[in-house]
Amino acid sequence: FKTIYNTILKEYQDFQKTYDGETRNGMVEEKQAEYNRIIAEQLENYKNYKTS
Repeated sequence: FKTIYNTILKEYQDFQKTYDGETRNGMVEEKQAEYNRIIAEQLENYKNYKTS
């Protein structure tokens, strides 16, 4: 379990670091819009797992 957790945590941290750098912490509107689209698409992939 810990190995899986650490892998997911690292992926999250890497994504967050890239996001912060590319969007300048959300200040670059064009890049922010791109990330909004990316995240919306990723969330859509998990909609079958949600509970009401």
